[in-house]
Amino acid sequence: ENSEVDLASYRVYRSVNERDLALASESGLARYVDTLDEFGLLTLSYRVTAVDENDNESAQSTVIEIVVDNGEPIIANGLGE
Repeated sequence: ENSEVDLASYRVYRSVNERDLALASESGLARYVDTLDEFGLLTLSYRVTAVDENDNESAQSTVIEIVVDNGEPIIANGLGE
């Protein structure tokens, strides 16, 4: 958490499988819960910045990288027949 008195929000940037980082979220909370629309083995990279009340953005944090296996969705046919 940032302790600056003029902190307005945090911005979370995310990359999936080494694509360009894109803004994923902006929030006043120092936590982020990700939801994934893609399936399979994914490499997720994150960077965070702090934004003050004048919309000045800090330098990006160190990259945090995780690998998840989000599997393939299971589609069931014929249920309830």
